[in-house]
Amino acid sequence: MTKRMDSVPTAVTTPAESPVVPCIEPRPLVAIVANQRGGVGKTTIATAIGETLISRGAGVGYIEIESSARLSQIYGDAVHRVQPPSLQEAAEDASRALATYDEITDRTAEGNVVIDVGANEIASFAEWAGLSDFSSDVIDRGHRLLLVAVATAEREAMTGALDVLYDKATAFPGAERYLVLNGPPRASFEDWVDLQRVEDEGIRILPIPRCLSDMWRIVDGKIPIRLVKALKLTRMDLEEDYGMTRAMSARAVRSYADWVTKVMAAISGTLIEERGTV
Repeated sequence: MTKRMDSVPTAVTTPAESPVVPCIEPRPLVAIVANQRGGVGKTTIATAIGETLISRGAGVGYIEIESSARLSQIYGDAVHRVQPPSLQEAAEDASRALATYDEITDRTAEGNVVIDVGANEIASFAEWAGLSDFSSDVIDRGHRLLLVAVATAEREAMTGALDVLYDKATAFPGAERYLVLNGPPRASFEDWVDLQRVEDEGIRILPIPRCLSDMWRIVDGKIPIRLVKALKLTRMDLEEDYGMTRAMSARAVRSYADWVTKVMAAISGTLIEERGTV
Protein backbone atom coordinates (compact mmCIF):
# COMPACT_ATOMS: atom_id res chain seq x y z
CA MET A 1 0.00 0.00 0.00
CA THR A 2 1.26 3.42 -0.90
CA LYS A 3 2.01 5.64 2.04
CA ARG A 4 -0.64 8.26 2.62
CA MET A 5 -0.03 11.99 2.40
CA ASP A 6 0.41 12.84 6.09
CA SER A 7 1.24 16.44 5.28
CA VAL A 8 -1.18 18.54 3.28
CA PRO A 9 -0.86 22.02 1.82
CA THR A 10 -1.16 24.97 4.16
CA ALA A 11 -36.99 7.72 4.43
CA VAL A 12 -37.09 6.27 0.86
CA THR A 13 -38.59 8.20 -2.06
CA THR A 14 -41.15 6.96 -4.53
CA PRO A 15 -40.06 6.55 -8.16
CA ALA A 16 -42.28 9.44 -9.20
CA GLU A 17 -41.29 12.27 -6.93
CA SER A 18 -38.45 13.67 -4.85
CA PRO A 19 -38.76 14.15 -1.10
CA VAL A 20 -40.07 17.59 -0.24
CA VAL A 21 -38.93 19.21 2.99
CA PRO A 22 -39.96 22.71 4.13
CA CYS A 23 -37.28 25.26 3.26
CA ILE A 24 -35.53 26.44 6.42
CA GLU A 25 -32.41 27.92 4.81
CA PRO A 26 -32.29 31.58 5.94
CA ARG A 27 -29.58 32.71 3.52
CA PRO A 28 -28.94 31.97 -0.16
CA LEU A 29 -25.75 30.08 -0.91
CA VAL A 30 -23.22 30.05 -3.72
CA ALA A 31 -21.58 26.61 -3.98
CA ILE A 32 -18.42 26.17 -6.06
CA VAL A 33 -17.85 22.48 -6.89
CA ALA A 34 -14.35 21.66 -8.13
CA ASN A 35 -11.28 19.43 -8.29
CA GLN A 36 -7.99 19.71 -10.16
CA ARG A 37 -8.70 16.26 -11.60
CA GLY A 38 -11.63 15.17 -13.75
CA GLY A 39 -13.80 12.10 -13.40
CA VAL A 40 -14.43 12.37 -9.66
CA GLY A 41 -18.18 12.99 -9.76
CA LYS A 42 -18.25 16.79 -9.59
CA THR A 43 -21.27 17.13 -11.84
CA THR A 44 -23.18 14.48 -9.89
CA ILE A 45 -22.52 16.34 -6.64
CA ALA A 46 -23.37 19.72 -8.22
CA THR A 47 -26.66 18.24 -9.37
CA ALA A 48 -27.30 16.71 -5.95
CA ILE A 49 -26.77 20.06 -4.21
CA GLY A 50 -29.17 21.80 -6.56
CA GLU A 51 -31.85 19.14 -6.32
CA THR A 52 -31.56 19.02 -2.54
CA LEU A 53 -32.19 22.77 -2.42
CA ILE A 54 -35.20 22.34 -4.71
CA SER A 55 -36.56 19.54 -2.51
CA ARG A 56 -36.52 22.00 0.38
CA GLY A 57 -38.62 24.49 -1.53
CA ALA A 58 -35.78 26.75 -2.67
CA GLY A 59 -34.93 27.93 -6.17
CA VAL A 60 -31.50 27.31 -7.66
CA GLY A 61 -29.49 28.46 -10.66
CA TYR A 62 -26.59 26.64 -12.32
CA ILE A 63 -23.39 28.03 -13.80
CA GLU A 64 -21.03 25.74 -15.72
CA ILE A 65 -17.35 26.47 -16.35
CA GLU A 66 -16.54 23.13 -17.90
CA SER A 67 -15.59 22.17 -21.45
CA SER A 68 -17.40 18.81 -21.30
CA ALA A 69 -20.72 20.59 -20.60
CA ARG A 70 -22.18 17.64 -18.72
CA LEU A 71 -24.34 19.84 -16.51
CA SER A 72 -25.80 21.47 -19.63
CA GLN A 73 -26.60 18.03 -21.01
CA ILE A 74 -28.67 17.41 -17.90
CA TYR A 75 -30.50 20.72 -17.52
CA GLY A 76 -30.19 22.32 -20.95
CA ASP A 77 -30.91 26.03 -21.12
CA ALA A 78 -31.41 26.19 -17.35
CA VAL A 79 -27.61 26.15 -17.08
CA HIS A 80 -25.62 29.29 -17.85
CA ARG A 81 -22.36 28.34 -19.50
CA VAL A 82 -19.28 30.52 -19.07
CA GLN A 83 -16.59 29.99 -21.69
CA PRO A 84 -13.22 30.08 -19.91
CA PRO A 85 -10.29 31.86 -21.57
CA SER A 86 -7.91 29.76 -23.61
CA LEU A 87 -4.22 29.53 -22.79
CA GLN A 88 -3.45 31.66 -25.84
CA GLU A 89 -5.92 34.35 -24.76
CA ALA A 90 -4.49 34.36 -21.26
CA ALA A 91 -0.97 34.64 -22.61
CA GLU A 92 -1.86 37.55 -24.91
CA ASP A 93 -3.87 39.58 -22.40
CA ALA A 94 -4.40 38.02 -18.98
CA SER A 95 -6.67 40.72 -17.54
CA ARG A 96 -8.94 40.76 -20.57
CA ALA A 97 -9.09 36.97 -20.62
CA LEU A 98 -10.04 36.77 -16.95
CA ALA A 99 -12.77 39.36 -17.50
CA THR A 100 -14.67 36.49 -19.14
CA TYR A 101 -15.75 35.57 -15.64
CA ASP A 102 -17.08 39.01 -14.69
CA GLU A 103 -20.67 38.10 -15.52
CA ILE A 104 -20.62 35.51 -12.71
CA THR A 105 -20.74 38.27 -10.10
CA ASP A 106 -24.11 39.48 -11.37
CA ARG A 107 -25.49 35.99 -11.84
CA THR A 108 -24.82 35.11 -8.20
CA ALA A 109 -26.53 38.24 -6.90
CA GLU A 110 -29.90 36.63 -6.25
CA GLY A 111 -30.85 33.26 -4.85
CA ASN A 112 -28.94 29.99 -4.64
CA VAL A 113 -26.33 29.22 -7.31
CA VAL A 114 -24.28 26.08 -7.94
CA ILE A 115 -21.09 26.60 -9.99
CA ASP A 116 -19.61 23.48 -11.61
CA VAL A 117 -15.94 24.20 -12.38
CA GLY A 118 -13.88 21.92 -14.63
CA ALA A 119 -10.46 20.55 -13.72
CA ASN A 120 -8.78 22.68 -16.38
CA GLU A 121 -10.69 25.82 -15.41
CA ILE A 122 -10.35 26.03 -11.63
CA ALA A 123 -6.92 27.74 -11.76
CA SER A 124 -8.05 30.64 -13.97
CA PHE A 125 -11.38 30.94 -12.15
CA ALA A 126 -9.59 31.16 -8.79
CA GLU A 127 -7.18 33.73 -10.17
CA TRP A 128 -10.10 35.85 -11.35
CA ALA A 129 -11.90 35.44 -8.01
CA GLY A 130 -8.85 36.67 -6.12
CA LEU A 131 -8.39 39.70 -8.36
CA SER A 132 -12.07 40.64 -8.48
CA ASP A 133 -12.94 40.25 -4.77
CA PHE A 134 -15.66 37.81 -5.77
CA SER A 135 -15.90 36.40 -2.24
CA SER A 136 -16.48 39.82 -0.74
CA ASP A 137 -19.24 40.51 -3.25
CA VAL A 138 -21.00 37.26 -2.35
CA ILE A 139 -20.59 37.54 1.42
CA ASP A 140 -21.39 41.26 1.59
CA ARG A 141 -24.77 40.48 0.01
CA GLY A 142 -25.48 38.22 2.96
CA HIS A 143 -24.99 34.99 1.01
CA ARG A 144 -23.01 31.96 2.11
CA LEU A 145 -20.03 30.94 -0.03
CA LEU A 146 -19.18 27.23 -0.17
CA LEU A 147 -16.02 25.74 -1.68
CA VAL A 148 -16.77 22.06 -2.28
CA ALA A 149 -14.01 19.71 -3.45
CA VAL A 150 -15.07 16.26 -4.61
CA ALA A 151 -12.66 13.31 -4.42
CA THR A 152 -12.62 9.60 -5.12
CA ALA A 153 -10.30 7.29 -3.17
CA GLU A 154 -7.28 7.76 -5.44
CA ARG A 155 -4.10 9.66 -4.79
CA GLU A 156 -4.48 12.03 -7.76
CA ALA A 157 -8.10 12.77 -6.90
CA MET A 158 -7.24 13.55 -3.28
CA THR A 159 -4.29 15.72 -4.30
CA GLY A 160 -6.54 17.67 -6.67
CA ALA A 161 -9.22 18.15 -4.01
CA LEU A 162 -6.75 19.31 -1.36
CA ASP A 163 -5.21 21.76 -3.81
CA VAL A 164 -8.65 23.35 -4.19
CA LEU A 165 -9.30 23.42 -0.45
CA TYR A 166 -5.92 24.86 0.50
CA ASP A 167 -4.11 26.64 -2.34
CA LYS A 168 -7.16 27.76 -4.34
CA ALA A 169 -9.09 28.61 -1.18
CA THR A 170 -6.91 31.69 -0.68
CA ALA A 171 -8.82 33.23 -3.61
CA PHE A 172 -12.11 32.69 -1.75
CA PRO A 173 -11.64 34.21 1.72
CA GLY A 174 -14.55 33.59 4.04
CA ALA A 175 -15.74 30.50 2.14
CA GLU A 176 -16.89 27.44 4.04
CA ARG A 177 -14.75 24.51 2.90
CA TYR A 178 -16.06 20.98 2.35
CA LEU A 179 -14.41 17.76 1.20
CA VAL A 180 -16.85 15.29 -0.39
CA LEU A 181 -15.68 11.67 -0.20
CA ASN A 182 -17.40 10.17 -3.20
CA GLY A 183 -18.15 6.46 -3.04
CA PRO A 184 -15.85 4.27 -0.95
CA PRO A 185 -15.87 4.17 2.87
CA ARG A 186 -13.90 6.82 4.76
CA ALA A 187 -11.16 4.32 5.60
CA SER A 188 -10.26 4.02 1.91
CA PHE A 189 -9.45 7.73 1.80
CA GLU A 190 -7.33 7.44 4.93
CA ASP A 191 -4.79 5.56 2.81
CA TRP A 192 -3.94 8.88 1.16
CA VAL A 193 -4.48 11.60 3.74
CA ASP A 194 -5.01 12.15 7.46
CA LEU A 195 -8.67 13.14 7.40
CA GLN A 196 -8.71 14.03 11.08
CA ARG A 197 -6.04 16.63 10.43
CA VAL A 198 -8.07 17.99 7.52
CA GLU A 199 -11.06 18.36 9.83
CA ASP A 200 -8.92 19.96 12.52
CA GLU A 201 -7.94 22.61 9.98
CA GLY A 202 -11.54 23.72 9.52
CA ILE A 203 -12.69 21.59 6.58
CA ARG A 204 -15.94 19.67 6.94
CA ILE A 205 -15.98 16.16 5.49
CA LEU A 206 -19.05 14.79 3.74
CA PRO A 207 -19.09 11.04 2.88
CA ILE A 208 -21.34 10.10 -0.04
CA PRO A 209 -22.24 6.40 -0.35
CA ARG A 210 -21.52 4.47 -3.51
CA CYS A 211 -24.55 3.72 -5.68
CA LEU A 212 -24.87 -0.05 -6.00
CA SER A 213 -28.08 -0.03 -8.01
CA ASP A 214 -28.05 -1.53 -11.50
CA MET A 215 -29.93 1.60 -12.51
CA TRP A 216 -26.86 3.79 -11.96
CA ARG A 217 -24.92 2.37 -14.92
CA ILE A 218 -27.92 3.23 -17.12
CA VAL A 219 -28.34 6.74 -15.74
CA ASP A 220 -24.63 7.51 -15.60
CA GLY A 221 -23.71 6.16 -18.99
CA LYS A 222 -26.64 6.50 -21.35
CA ILE A 223 -29.11 9.22 -20.40
CA PRO A 224 -28.35 12.83 -19.39
CA ILE A 225 -30.23 12.95 -16.07
CA ARG A 226 -29.23 12.52 -12.47
CA LEU A 227 -30.65 11.71 -9.07
CA VAL A 228 -34.32 12.59 -8.51
CA LYS A 229 -35.02 13.04 -12.22
CA ALA A 230 -33.90 9.48 -12.82
CA LEU A 231 -36.43 8.31 -10.25
CA LYS A 232 -39.08 8.92 -12.90
CA LEU A 233 -37.82 5.82 -14.68
CA THR A 234 -40.23 2.99 -13.87
CA ARG A 235 -39.73 -0.75 -13.62
CA MET A 236 -41.42 -1.03 -17.01
CA ASP A 237 -38.90 1.41 -18.51
CA LEU A 238 -36.02 -0.68 -17.20
CA GLU A 239 -37.54 -3.92 -18.44
CA GLU A 240 -38.66 -2.75 -21.88
CA ASP A 241 -35.94 -0.23 -22.77
CA TYR A 242 -32.92 -1.65 -20.98
CA GLY A 243 -33.59 -5.38 -20.90
CA MET A 244 -33.76 -5.90 -17.15
CA THR A 245 -35.65 -8.83 -15.70
CA ARG A 246 -38.66 -8.10 -13.51
CA ALA A 247 -36.79 -9.03 -10.34
CA MET A 248 -33.77 -6.94 -11.33
CA SER A 249 -35.88 -3.90 -12.22
CA ALA A 250 -37.69 -3.99 -8.87
CA ARG A 251 -34.41 -4.18 -6.98
CA ALA A 252 -32.82 -1.48 -9.15
CA VAL A 253 -35.61 1.06 -8.60
CA ARG A 254 -35.77 0.39 -4.85
CA SER A 255 -32.01 0.54 -4.25
CA TYR A 256 -31.59 3.63 -6.43
CA ALA A 257 -34.37 5.46 -4.56
CA ASP A 258 -32.76 4.54 -1.25
CA TRP A 259 -29.37 5.86 -2.45
CA VAL A 260 -30.86 9.15 -3.65
CA THR A 261 -32.55 9.64 -0.29
CA LYS A 262 -29.28 9.03 1.58
CA VAL A 263 -27.30 11.40 -0.68
CA MET A 264 -29.82 14.21 -0.36
CA ALA A 265 -30.08 13.73 3.41
CA ALA A 266 -26.27 13.89 3.73
CA ILE A 267 -26.07 17.07 1.65
CA SER A 268 -29.00 18.66 3.44
CA GLY A 269 -27.51 17.98 6.86
CA THR A 270 -24.00 19.13 5.99
CA LEU A 271 -23.93 21.65 3.14
CA ILE A 272 -27.39 23.17 3.28
CA GLU A 273 -27.69 23.75 7.01
CA GLU A 274 -26.52 27.14 8.26
CA ARG A 275 -22.85 27.13 9.25
CA GLY A 276 -20.36 29.70 10.42
CA THR A 277 -17.51 30.64 8.11
CA VAL A 278 -14.28 28.66 8.27
